Amino acid sequence: MNRNFIREGIIIKNTRIEEAHKGVTLLTRDSGLLSAIAYGAYKTKSKLKGLTDPFNRITCYLYFESVKGNWKITDVDCRDFNLGIKSDLKRYYTASMCAEVIIKSYGGGQEYEKIFDLFSSTLKFLDNIAEAKRKFVLLQFLWRYISLLGLRPRLNKCLLCSRIIEKGETVYYSSEGGVICTRCSTSNMTEIPPGGRSYLNHTGSLTLPEALRVGLDVRSVDALKKFFYKWIEDVLEQPLNTLRSGEDFL
Repeated sequence: MNRNFIREGIIIKNTRIEEAHKGVTLLTRDSGLLSAIAYGAYKTKSKLKGLTDPFNRITCYLYFESVKGNWKITDVDCRDFNLGIKSDLKRYYTASMCAEVIIKSYGGGQEYEKIFDLFSSTLKFLDNIAEAKRKFVLLQFLWRYISLLGLRPRLNKCLLCSRIIEKGETVYYSSEGGVICTRCSTSNMTEIPPGGRSYLNHTGSLTLPEALRVGLDVRSVDALKKFFYKWIEDVLEQPLNTLRSGEDFL
């Protein structure tokens, strides 16, 4: 039985195992999330030390230890270190939030290739894009990831009264899985202004590069961030650690 495998992946999380070993969570193109161990990777002279850091896109050589049921990383070819992300705290937190969403949703189900390509493209743009556009990268990742999960809410119809919402209306997020109109809203609800709703409806049918060329006013960007944060935590049914520890950097 062949126990040696090659996987294309993106490292999304590291954990320390004992003193010297590194637990590595990979998002792979053909099988989603995979957890492996890089033995000795925390040692100073280990060749795997820097190659197994988060947000590296790699070709990973693996050995499956059938007795322990563990994957062992034997070698790595790094295709992209994404150094721009690692050198900027805001970009790093943004990438970390995307990674946490993937982990806590168990890799997003069976859409392995689409999710891999989305996260890979997100890191590519995040690594190089101007700071003024960084928040748009996060918005587009979350909007597209929700769509891949099959959970994109209808933005043009009130969840409570079923009324078709007019183009210039503000809507409000409902934890029931959609939006409600102004007439049905209550105080302290998360709002989505007309500009934000139009932005999501328009960019949802565009490619990621095309969507990132579309602008949006600051108020609508901030409102959409709040909407997505609330929506994602409701979907995951648990808080996001990156949001709790680094919201100011997102």
